[in-house]
Amino acid sequence: NRKRNEERQVQELTRAYESLQQEIEEREKLHNELMQAKKMEIVGRLAGGVAHDFNNMLTPIIGYSDLALLRIPHDDPIQRYIKIINEAGQSAAKIVRQLLAFSRKQVLEMQPAILNETLGNMARMLASLIGEDIVIDFDIRKPTRMVMIDAVQIEQLVMNVAANARDAMPRGGRFAISVSDVDIENDTEHKIKNIEPGQYVLLKLSDTGSGMKPEVLEKVFEPFFTTKQREKGTGLGLATVYGIVKQHNGHIFVESQEGKGTSFEIYLPVTDEALQEPVVATPDWMNGGTETILVAEDNMLIRKLVCDTLQPLGYKILEAPDGAEALQISRDYEGEIEVLLSDVVMPGLNGRELANKLYEERPGIKVIFMSGYTDDVIARHGIQDSKEVFMQKPIVPSLLAAKLRTVIEGK
Repeated sequence: NRKRNEERQVQELTRAYESLQQEIEEREKLHNELMQAKKMEIVGRLAGGVAHDFNNMLTPIIGYSDLALLRIPHDDPIQRYIKIINEAGQSAAKIVRQLLAFSRKQVLEMQPAILNETLGNMARMLASLIGEDIVIDFDIRKPTRMVMIDAVQIEQLVMNVAANARDAMPRGGRFAISVSDVDIENDTEHKIKNIEPGQYVLLKLSDTGSGMKPEVLEKVFEPFFTTKQREKGTGLGLATVYGIVKQHNGHIFVESQEGKGTSFEIYLPVTDEALQEPVVATPDWMNGGTETILVAEDNMLIRKLVCDTLQPLGYKILEAPDGAEALQISRDYEGEIEVLLSDVVMPGLNGRELANKLYEERPGIKVIFMSGYTDDVIARHGIQDSKEVFMQKPIVPSLLAAKLRTVIEGK
């Protein structure tokens, strides 16, 4: 009996030890996840903080080089120099967008969509990116449930993963894209993954490339972490993917084995909102109008760019360096003002407050907001959920003019 009791005690102690070990491992895992989240949050704040200043600086660089390219003859040697400046500005703007996406502060244009259709439109673009020696397998024929997405950001996500897959398959291989409906139950597997029970659309992206070592896999979503040569990667590709998924309230998981490829699973929550018919508006931006536009922008270079873009198109421009002066100009102007084109964050009277006062004094006025700030700042000023049109800086002259025309025409 004593021997049996001793054996039972040993078994109980063994179970208690194993349970304690498991608890220690879980706590260590949670601690590491917390530290990782804090690190990502700190870098995210930095990314969001610099984005506004960079967007303001890039607006005149991209904008005026765009205008110059329109006016300089194609055979003029200066055309090539201006084009290089423009391309450099566009590349810098792309990096800022990646930083914003990583930090989950990109201003999204969310619409209900069927993911299969969004991905189906990417076939040609993916083929040119990934190369002829890599076979692309699309398994997106079966219709899936509706999801709420920013289609441009989802395309960016897929392109970033595809670019990584291409680099992992220098001698060719297969890149697979599949979409399916998934119902998540309240089971142990998904509790561990921290996925809430519910309906999801699962986007799976897989390659047959070189795969990743465990130490690389642990850092795969960290910003600026890259195994590529210095001139071949910024380390923002998969960090951007992570940010896009999280900003869509989704979940992302990655599995990889060295020599056996990599697979990403992305869960996007289903929406009850109905699919909206896309508004097709293709105005020729060079066809302007004679309407009066009130421009309120505290950054002089951006304000001048807006005026230099719109005045040659025939518009009458009233410009103000802040909200208070814009309001006074409006009160002094006896004619009709069709559109307020305003920065969001300005000293004194901000864009939201200015728009509200003009709605009272000029009920028929339409509003376009511009900003280089991140989405949390925009939301605090009551812009994201409003009926107005929003344009993210850097402002591109052709897009600005086209957007203005569609707003005036009520499209």
